Amino acid sequence: MDIWQSVDRLSLIDEIAKRCLVTNPVKPVKPVQIMLQVNSTNEPDKGGCEPSDVETLYAKAQSLGLDVIGLMTVGPTQSDTTATRNAFRLISKIANELSLKELSMGMTADLEIAVEEGSTAVRIGSGLFGART
Repeated sequence: MDIWQSVDRLSLIDEIAKRCLVTNPVKPVKPVQIMLQVNSTNEPDKGGCEPSDVETLYAKAQSLGLDVIGLMTVGPTQSDTTATRNAFRLISKIANELSLKELSMGMTADLEIAVEEGSTAVRIGSGLFGART
């Protein structure tokens, strides 16, 4: 695994650290990279931590030697461009406050807004392969 993109709770951070951080004095292990998943929409069916919990998760991951490289989120279910922009803008603001460079936000339907708000990675599976059946 190169990057864990959906880390959203303390127990998951503990488990990743426990399983992935192996001390080897002969061959140093590359730090495990993670992205914290944030529920930027308050939709109960979306994964991710609350925006107010990001700092706590970030500090815990750092303290265990995990390399937090950025944040990820899924935009709102409804196609309201204002709500989508606000959700992505919130994640961008939090990332800037923590000096995180990577933002995984935006899918096929909202990728333009995501890029405008600073996304460095978009998920465009349905644009490439069609809608899920």
